[in-house]
Amino acid sequence: MGLLRKWFCVDYETSWTQLAREMEGRFRKGSWGSGSRVDVDVRGWTFTLDVYVVSDGKTSHYYTRLRAPYVNPSGFRFKVFPQGFFAKIGKAFGMQDVEIGVPEFDDRWIVQGTDASRLGSLFRTPEIRELLGGAGSL
Repeated sequence: MGLLRKWFCVDYETSWTQLAREMEGRFRKGSWGSGSRVDVDVRGWTFTLDVYVVSDGKTSHYYTRLRAPYVNPSGFRFKVFPQGFFAKIGKAFGMQDVEIGVPEFDDRWIVQGTDASRLGSLFRTPEIRELLGGAGSL
């Protein structure tokens, strides 16, 4: 932390403690292996605000993350990731890849999930494909 920032800025722990107090939540100080967070209970649900760190080996990128529970009674789950060398090998050995019916999308992405019909409905929507980084124009 820079010297000027140390003198003139409030550290995030102090800010998060104040936030937790104002939202009638709890500040939980981090320890080795887990970061600090704020938990707020709203109508039986716990919302969590924390910092998520992604390292690319050279630098670390810090993201403030808000996590909230949701009800998923059907157990619908899916994964989407780009086609690549290892995906082609996996497909050769029987790895699941649900075909959506949009050839440009199917050639670019691997889609796996618990319900092929729902996956097709979801990813045939251009706005959803657009959220994958411009794939909506396919």
